[in-house]
Amino acid sequence: MFSSIAQEILTFNYLIMAWLLLLWGFKVLQKRNNPVFVDAYNYYDYSGRTSKWFALITTLPLILWACFRPDVEDTGNYRDNFFATNASWNGIIDALRSEGKGRGFNIITILIKLIVGNNSVLYFLIIAAIFVGIISYVYRKTTVEYSMAVFLYFISTDFYQWNFNGLRQGLASALVFLASFFLFEKRYVRFAVFMLVAISIHESSIVFLIALLVINQPPWSRRSMYVVVGFALAILFLSQFTNVLENLLEDTNYNNVVRQFEKDDGVNVLRVLVYAVPYIIATVFNKDVREEGDVVVNFSVNMCLFGTAFYVLGMFTSGIYIGRLPIYFTYWNYVLLSWELDRLFDKKGYKVLIIFLMIGFYFYYNYYAMSGFMKPYI
Repeated sequence: MFSSIAQEILTFNYLIMAWLLLLWGFKVLQKRNNPVFVDAYNYYDYSGRTSKWFALITTLPLILWACFRPDVEDTGNYRDNFFATNASWNGIIDALRSEGKGRGFNIITILIKLIVGNNSVLYFLIIAAIFVGIISYVYRKTTVEYSMAVFLYFISTDFYQWNFNGLRQGLASALVFLASFFLFEKRYVRFAVFMLVAISIHESSIVFLIALLVINQPPWSRRSMYVVVGFALAILFLSQFTNVLENLLEDTNYNNVVRQFEKDDGVNVLRVLVYAVPYIIATVFNKDVREEGDVVVNFSVNMCLFGTAFYVLGMFTSGIYIGRLPIYFTYWNYVLLSWELDRLFDKKGYKVLIIFLMIGFYFYYNYYAMSGFMKPYI
């Protein structure tokens, strides 16, 4: 028998899932505008297919759910930290001078508290709006089917893992996602600024800098493979390197995070398969991807490779720390999967079959992951 907290979470989980699925169906039936090819940067901008208002009504339930969620996972820790924060300009100076981790996140918390006072609900609302808003912005520009990407982002439990738990790292991952988008337009100053902010929030985001080694590289290039193999060997055989990773990923503000990840399904075989699906499809249809993929698709394939590789590494290592790294790469999975569904499966009946199979697969994973998420509250 579920507790009231578990019932509330599961009810809202399936209601939001149904809402996103309904909007996806609506967009599929709607006539789509042609994307705009950005000649100077060699990528397609799909933002004309989804209005800002539609993007807002799509993501608003997610933001409100994150705002009014019950005290589960690390919510209580973040709320206590918010109440204990010294909301003053002196507090900002103290945060800048501190040697602890997450100085950027502490400064953001202070700034929000200066605006909303001691209202933790509004605090979570603003954090969720920034987090989900960034993801929505990038998906609106880069995905063939925006509604599909947001649906997959939610049903894959990425939303829960990094909004209900690991919020600091989740916010850093969203900033990295936005920073990586600026690479397409060669806006390196903006990229550097957002990366520095992300690193100040959670130092583990520095791992994304390995993506710079494969920027503008075609999928399955030798350089991409060398980077993955080299990083894997460093993790597996260099204890010094592993100690550095552990130091970056250990969350000193919330001591129970590491213990939670010891039991987390982040390196479960099913989880690895879920995140490997877009890369597997791209590999099977590699000739078509090479011929038709633009710079965004090529980059997404490489990011899927990195994310999958980190999850596979997590299967053969402790998984406590490595299982937290893929988030900096896996947001691009849904960009790639959206493109694959649109361009690689042409026949209408076959595409419908693939959609139903995909929804069923992700729904099963959502049920499996949420069942584990609910165990402490049953």
